[in-house]
This record gives sequence, C-alpha cells and structure tokens, in this order.
Amino acid sequence: MSRRAAGNRSGSIPPEHHLLLLSVRGLTDPQAHAEVRRVAPACDWDRLADTAARVGALPLLGAALEAARVTVPAGVAGVVRQARVNAAARVLLMERIQGEVMDACGRAGIATLVLKGLPLAHELFPSPDLRPPGDLDLLVRCQDRDRALAALKTAGFVLPAGSFPLRFYWRHHFHVTLVRPGFEGLPVELHWDTQPPFSMSRIPADDFWAECRVVPAGSRAVQVPRRETHVLYLAQHLGRHLLDAGDETAADPVAALLDPAVRGRLVWLADLWLLLSRPDALDMSLVHRLAARWGVTGDLDRVRAHLDRIATIAAAGTDPLADPTAAEPDRESPGGWTRRAAALLPGLGRTSASLQFRPVQAIAALRYAFPGSAWIRWRYGLEAAPAGKVVARGVLHGAAAIFRLARMAVAVGTASMVRGRVRAPRKGPATPSGTHPGNNIYPAGGW
Repeated sequence: MSRRAAGNRSGSIPPEHHLLLLSVRGLTDPQAHAEVRRVAPACDWDRLADTAARVGALPLLGAALEAARVTVPAGVAGVVRQARVNAAARVLLMERIQGEVMDACGRAGIATLVLKGLPLAHELFPSPDLRPPGDLDLLVRCQDRDRALAALKTAGFVLPAGSFPLRFYWRHHFHVTLVRPGFEGLPVELHWDTQPPFSMSRIPADDFWAECRVVPAGSRAVQVPRRETHVLYLAQHLGRHLLDAGDETAADPVAALLDPAVRGRLVWLADLWLLLSRPDALDMSLVHRLAARWGVTGDLDRVRAHLDRIATIAAAGTDPLADPTAAEPDRESPGGWTRRAAALLPGLGRTSASLQFRPVQAIAALRYAFPGSAWIRWRYGLEAAPAGKVVARGVLHGAAAIFRLARMAVAVGTASMVRGRVRAPRKGPATPSGTHPGNNIYPAGGW
C-alpha cells in the first residue's frame, strides 16, 4: 500500500482510538489540542481509559487532555492522575535499576548500549513519565554475554520462575529476561543480538555499534545507538510485533496494538513519531542506505503508513519521512498468513514468558527457510552469481534453517516435560499471557 493510500483512507475509527492517536500528534503539534477538544465529547470515557491502559498510554492521554483543557469525568480523571504518579515512580525505580546494572557491567569492563526505554523518555518526551519503561533493554556484544550475565547475577538478577534453562536462550534466542526477586515487574532484558535468529532482515553488529552516542537518562549518562540506527531498530521492532502490518493496521494503529497476539504499546509509535519529527537531527540518506543494507525497507515503509495515519487523523502537518528516494525491494513482507494462523489459534499468538517469543513465529521461521532467490542473492551477496550457485546456496540455507528449527522444537519439548514434572514456585503475581510488562506500570512484588 502506498503512503498516500494509507493517509487518505476514508474509513473511520472509534473516537477513543482517534483521541489516543491525537495524543501522539500533540507531542509535536499544539494544533492537535483543538482536535482533542472536538473529539473528546464523542468518547465513551470508561472505554477510553480502558483502551489507554491496555496500550500503556494513560500518562500520554492525561497529558493530551490536560494540554487541551478538556473537562474529564472525576472517576476517569482520578485513574489518569494515579497512572501519571505510578509512571513517575516507575521511571525513578528503573533509573535506579539502570544505574546498578550499568555499574555492574562497568566493573566487569563490558561495553553496553541501552535500547529504547529511559534514554528515549528523557531525550524525546516533554516529561519522562509520559513514557514509563516496560523493562530495561541492554545490548552487549555476543562475546560478552556470559560475562554480562555473571555481572548481573552478582547484582542480584536471576531468571524468572518458570523460565527455560539458560542454554535454551543462548542457543535459540537473542535475549534473556532477568529479574530481581521482589521486583519481578521491573525486568532487565539482556540482548546479545538485535533480532531473532530467523529474522528476514539482517543487522550487522558492527553497523549497530558504530558511532554510538552518550545521552543523559536520569541521574547518569548512558551509551545509546546513533539516531539513524535507532530509528531503524525501532521500526524493525514494531514490525516484528505487529503480525498484521497491512491495510487494517495502517487504518487503525491502535486497534492493531490491542490485538491479543500483539499487546503492543502506543509509545512504540510515539518514539518513532518524535524521532522522525526532527529531520534536523537525522541524516535521512543514511537511514535509507542502512534500511536497504539491513533489509528493513519494508518495515520503514509500514512506519510511514502509521505516521501518515496519525498525521491525517490529526488533520495537520506533513509526513516527517517524506523522502521518496528509497525504492528498494521489500525484504520483509507483512506475513498475512502468520497473522491468520494467530487468529485461528490465539494461544499460538500470545507471548510465552518462558519462551520469550510467540509460538506462531515458528510459522514465520518456515518462510525464513524458504525465502526465494531474490532474498538469497541479497542475504549472501550473490547479486551477480549464476542461477546454479544461488540455488545451491538456497538449499544449504533451507537445510540449516530447518535443522535449527527442529533442534529448537526438541529443546522446547524436552524443557516442557521437565517443567511439567518439577515446577518451581512462582514469586509475585503472574503476568497474564500475552500482556506486555510495560502495560502494567506497577512492579510485581511491591515497590
């Protein structure tokens, strides 16, 4: 779907979703406040508060309503006000955890990058409590992951109850979740790669670590990726979570985030909106070159559709990504059949806390195994190679992918049987399956 088609769709969306998207637009455009005042009377306030809570946007909604000077029913106003207080407390707690984690890694001599979360909240948002972090995403180089885990264990972080053995994540995943007992609602995700093993895109570590920046994130400064790199990482992250990345998602991004198979957060869109609304701070030619090199041009195009929709709903402004120079092939298609499988079997679409990914993504892994000749040429640098060499490379790639997938399935089955016989007691209230931790701003186990 073209960018203009996304921006000019005539279909309407619920006023509650309309208002939430206006709260994103209002971060950079005060003219959106007039539209907030126009839309607010048509909202079902209880439904609005419930929807905002489910997409982790109660603080963002509260700021938009306050800026627009909208009179809010007392009950809803109390919920929004309490959410803002809780968000501020969560930010402070995560800042403390971030400091302890960075100190632990620093003592071990481990280089780290902080992704998303607190740095974006402090650098981009008018107030960091408008973007309460769901967790702390910490990236280390692959060769440092064992030392990083040891350092975090020394600082008191362990695998959550019910997790698979650590070797499962080392071999089959790209990050592992760690928690401190008593604060399970404030997890740390230790990443050693930026994407799953079966991702159709490819982000080389050297590219990602190039030209990092140091930015303030609370009481201390942390190292983060350069803006151009971070934009594409966030676009790829959003595309990975949205099983439906087609017309329906572009028409109503909030509805897509509410899908039980996604449980996304509105701040994922707000992050991209704020980054791409600052063209003076971005080298857009570099963004497009990296997108083509990494194979995330398709994800970037879908972000354009989302932002076009927000701009259209807000009835103001221009597309911050209005650069038509990137006519690169789409390496990562929407994957509609994966979405349909999740719709038929909802349990497969929900995130598993122990697996740390959605089982339905195994279907997407099959597409990785058989991606087509154009992808093989791109992935392995065989653009000028004869067809026979491309076919041979494709057969080897497919066999290796199927072997890895089968090995992972055996590991899942074995670990599941072991867990079925001996279950560790759970500490703290369980997080509902499929719920993103950032959508509940209360830390499990108390403050």
